[in-house]
Amino acid sequence: MSGIICPHCGKTIDVFSRVAPERSIWALGVERLAQIPMDPTISEAGDVGRPLLISHPDSVAAVAFRELALKVKARLETVS
Repeated sequence: MSGIICPHCGKTIDVFSRVAPERSIWALGVERLAQIPMDPTISEAGDVGRPLLISHPDSVAAVAFRELALKVKARLETVS
């Protein structure tokens, strides 16, 4: 699970303990498609009906969502 980005210094803060790589599902060959930071603006944007990609298009979370969408699209194109 991704952390939260400090609004003051921009560094990522781990909210949950990190799992050792050898104990994670990534060690089993599952591909990690994205790491979406925990960001209050995601829920705030949804609460007012203005999606994050519109209200904060350059935010770290919005960039991560776009990258995720592109990866999912690419995977779907390979199975179609």
